[in-house]
Amino acid sequence: MMMHVTLSKAGALSGMDYLIVAATRCWRRARDSGMPVQQHLYAVLSGHGWGVLAPVFDGLLAICETALGRRLAIGDGSICSRDELLLCDLLDAARPGRSTCGDSQPFGPVMDGAIRSARIMIGLVIEGQSARFRANDP
Repeated sequence: MMMHVTLSKAGALSGMDYLIVAATRCWRRARDSGMPVQQHLYAVLSGHGWGVLAPVFDGLLAICETALGRRLAIGDGSICSRDELLLCDLLDAARPGRSTCGDSQPFGPVMDGAIRSARIMIGLVIEGQSARFRANDP
């Protein structure tokens, strides 16, 4: 059984934020139901060319939950949770400095590393998509 994530009124979120929220909701639901998390993440992300990021999101979200000391909250429909908005903010590569999610010890450095690694991987996927688009441009 494949898990699908639907965000109504998705136009309120940027493309990247939409995928971050969709991945977070998919991850939470798959974990809560005992389903294979990365398989479901891949199914949600691959339609947008982000399938390779399934293990990145799996690891990042698990680390974020550990750093927060609680379960990640997800929103419903077009309403995003504070945790989803925080993740969108943390993964915005234009945002300099350390993460606000991982300031607590001993997980602060681990969270910072996970955020930076995820930013790098997302950037590589976006760069690859852009290069493929330019290569197909007449």
